[in-house]
Formats: sequence, structure tokens, C-alpha cells
Amino acid sequence: MGRAAALIEEVVRVALRERVRLRRGENLLIESWPHGLEIAREAVLQARAMGARPMVILEDEQALFRSLEALRPGATGAGSHEWAALSKANAYLFIPGPADLPRAWAMGSKWAAAYPSNSEWYKRAKRARIRGVRLLYGWTSPERAAAYGLDLDAWRQMVLEAACVRPAEVRPKGRSLSKIMARGKAVRIKAPNGTDLALTLCGRAAQVDDGSVSEQDLEDGENMSQAPAGQLWVAPDEKTAEGRLVADRPSLSLGRPVRGAEFEFRAGKLVASAFAEGGDRFAQAFAKAKGDKDRVGMLIFGLNPKVRAGFPQDAMAAGVVTLTLGYNDELGGKNKTQFQFLAPLGSATVEVDGRPVVDAGRLAL
Repeated sequence: MGRAAALIEEVVRVALRERVRLRRGENLLIESWPHGLEIAREAVLQARAMGARPMVILEDEQALFRSLEALRPGATGAGSHEWAALSKANAYLFIPGPADLPRAWAMGSKWAAAYPSNSEWYKRAKRARIRGVRLLYGWTSPERAAAYGLDLDAWRQMVLEAACVRPAEVRPKGRSLSKIMARGKAVRIKAPNGTDLALTLCGRAAQVDDGSVSEQDLEDGENMSQAPAGQLWVAPDEKTAEGRLVADRPSLSLGRPVRGAEFEFRAGKLVASAFAEGGDRFAQAFAKAKGDKDRVGMLIFGLNPKVRAGFPQDAMAAGVVTLTLGYNDELGGKNKTQFQFLAPLGSATVEVDGRPVVDAGRLAL
């Protein structure tokens, strides 16, 4: 067995046994695009070996693109047979797509309307208490790597290795940091590149993704996880940001790379920005957005020791700290906007009430 095949086998094993906790006799729904079938096949094999009953739904990429280009809006919506399958499933494994991201970008509003039933799907899955996981290997296609300017083999290797990190390896540091965030008040972020930003916490609960769905997660309505995983999110007081932040990692939150983002905040508001590359993308998205697009949304702390910086999963890399602009209402925040931009730092030192939690890009927990 080759290295990639062995990693895929382990990724699926961890996903089924420790992320969605698949049990004998349960129904597993697997949804995949064509480029993810290698993982889907492995999931079928392992689920059957566990005494579970897998079923695969394939989203054919070419059929979807042709449908969106040629048929009326709404033609790609879910039907009652999909709802029936969902209602009988216990666990769900998703290998996302499409592979050809530039083609999706070129479709504009047509692609935005590709899944008119998406919100309904999540409502039904939550109501049915389905335990789900997204395997982010599905993002690592040749087309996406070319669009992002990434080495495909290196990206795939990193994602597979990071997806093998078990939830139990991430959970302790996530819990420790969550307690610090709950008690803390003053946050200071500094880095050698000129970053010096002060924020205030206001007692909002932090959310930790360790890559698994527990019974408590189901009670809280958090029934979907992902692999790789390993992040803590917290929404600070939106009106308190003071100072400067300079991202030292590219941001891919707008689809294409934006590099060297520099933000200046006064009284909680963004008052100046500059970019080394891709600033026009930010300017266009920012101009179209409404609401609290100019306020800090979240702080994200990376917890996964196998995620390497420089890829779209930057925010999960242990020691990387990411500041977001825009929405944060899912974390109890007050920002009202659909806009979000992520600015990651891999060399930051972060102190909470004077206690270092990240030291020069390394977790200090």
C-alpha cells in the first residue's frame, strides 16, 4: 500500500470511528463528487466491515454545470427522495466539491443559486441529529491548486496528514484555551511585522472544533464537523479594537489569494487598509457588503499540529492566530453583515490579561 492510500485509510478510520462515531447497524450516508470517489469507496468498505450500512450519493460535476447553464433556476434542488434518505441516516460523510472552482467562479450568480435547498438540508440534518463530517480533501483538486497557486501534491499530503489527527489530540488545548477566553478581558496581539493590536473580551463563550460530534454537540445543535479540524473561535467586543494588524499569511477567504493585508483600527472600526497583492478583490467585496463589515468579527486560534501554514486551512495550524472582519452572530456577536475576511498571522504573540497563550507562533498552553 502506498503512502497516500495508507493515509486515506486512516483518515476514513478516524472519521467513522472517532468523528461521527458510527455504530454497528447504523445507516451511513456518503456524499461525494467524482474526484472524491477514492475516499468514498474506502468509507463504504470500512462501514461495511463495522457492520454499518453505507449509501453513496454522487454529485456529478459535469451534469451540475450543464444543468446550471441550460436549465431554469431551481432545477438543482433536492427532492423528497433525498429528504427520505436523510431522515433515515444516522451518520453523514461529505467529500466536497466542485473540483473546477474557476468554472464555478465564472458562473457568478448562477453558481450562487446552485443549491437552493442547502439551508433546508442543514435544518433537517440537525433535526434528525445526524452526526456529520466534511473531509476537506475534497477541496484539493488540480483546478483549485492552480487557482490558488499551490503545489497540489504538497497540499494533499498536508490535508491527509492533518485529517489523521484525532479529536483527542486537539481537545485538551481547546478546552484550556476556552477557559482562558471565558475569564479573560484584555487581549494584546503583537508580531515582528508591525502588528500591535488590543482587543477586549466580553464573556462570550468560545467555540472549539476538535473534529468530532459528541452527544453534547447534538444537544447544542452542532451536528457537523470537519477533517482536518482544530480551531477555537471567540467573538470579542466589537467596539474595542485599537491598533494595527499585518497578516503574514495569504488570505483565501475571498476565493483568490489576498496577500499582505494591513488593517488599522480606531475605536473598534477599520479606518485604513493596504495590501501587497489582491487588494482589488478586497475592495470590490468590501464595497458591495453592507452592515458591520468594518468591525472585528472573531479571533481564531489554530490547534492542529499537522496543518502547515500557507494553505487554505491556515487558520487551523497550531499557533496561527487569525483575525476576521465582519459577521460573528453565530458566536453571540453583534455584527450584522454577510461579509467576512480572514487575516492570518503565523508569527504572533498573544497575551490574555498579560498571560501568553501564543508565543512567537507557538501555542503556550
